[in-house]
Amino acid sequence: MKNLFALMMTLLALDSYACLIQNGLRYCRQDRVIYNSSEVTLFATLPNGTAKVKYQNNSDFYDRSIEDLAVTSGCTRNGYCVGQEVIYSSSLVTITGIMQNGDVKVQYRNNSDHYTRKTEDLAVLFGCVDEGFCVGDRAIYSSSLITIHGIHPNGNVKVRYRNNSDYYDRDPRELAYTTGCNDFDYCVGDEAIYGSSLVTIAGIQQDNNVKVRYRNNSDYYTRDAMELAILDTSGRQSDFRRYPELGYSFKARALNLAESLIQHTRSIEGYLTNSEEVDIDAIKSKAIRLRSKINSQASISEVRTAMFELWQQLQLANYYFDEAMETDNLDWFAESFLTSQYSLNEMIRFLDQDFSGHQSQLY
Repeated sequence: MKNLFALMMTLLALDSYACLIQNGLRYCRQDRVIYNSSEVTLFATLPNGTAKVKYQNNSDFYDRSIEDLAVTSGCTRNGYCVGQEVIYSSSLVTITGIMQNGDVKVQYRNNSDHYTRKTEDLAVLFGCVDEGFCVGDRAIYSSSLITIHGIHPNGNVKVRYRNNSDYYDRDPRELAYTTGCNDFDYCVGDEAIYGSSLVTIAGIQQDNNVKVRYRNNSDYYTRDAMELAILDTSGRQSDFRRYPELGYSFKARALNLAESLIQHTRSIEGYLTNSEEVDIDAIKSKAIRLRSKINSQASISEVRTAMFELWQQLQLANYYFDEAMETDNLDWFAESFLTSQYSLNEMIRFLDQDFSGHQSQLY
């Protein structure tokens, strides 16, 4: 009874300390937080750096170090947010908590436990790499067709093979494009003779060699482009080229840009004032519109208009990005949005000044 009374007095004395901000994270009474692999409820923070917590279906209180508790809202300083799906190793996981040291808590599907993971080991489900490959693109690795599902912080990509649910790390420099032409005007879809066999060009490697397929064979083979005799170019997908002004897939870049803006605007809702929320929600709305225009194969003029409206909305929110740059927990967000703004400007310029083909060449 004495112990219970002492605890109640402690909780009452700490009522004025309903929330504690430590290393950029906010801990408030009645918050759901994560300790080790379990969710607990935070009842009080103590001046000595500990917290009183309760586990589900347990009436006792336990002392836990605040720095060992993961908050269940917000984002890390490098842009990983609670609720975000990412790839860890070969599995899709969901971020459930943020630790003070920058690590995150994640959950696997059909598993209620929480696991600590470092963000440098997590691949995001949107974006592009310097080699021009974006999430959603198909590519050829070795002898197989793969789909890119994630972008790793070190520049590698996460891929999946057909009829295989696992994810694998691949160096994008080792992938072949499944659209376009090489510098010698050998294009995907061309028929050629290699040795004594008829082959079809299925991929363009970054060293200008090609991936080919033989008839009645589903595998892909690397061949020196200079050893091929082109027979028929009617199978070319289009007059598409990887324009040097862009250097990447227009469709994939536009979709990933829109997707990242949608996700990031959702992830920072807890940091916004009412007036800021209006402007940030408008960005999300414009990004959703751009995504729908691309996916519905709207005309180039409609896509260009959607891009410009999104760019304008980002311009209107520059005041918020300037403020966010001064905040450790949100500087990643500001950098991401400014990068999106610059990318949109470049893509609009490309449509206005450099591109004169059909929309099928882009999306």
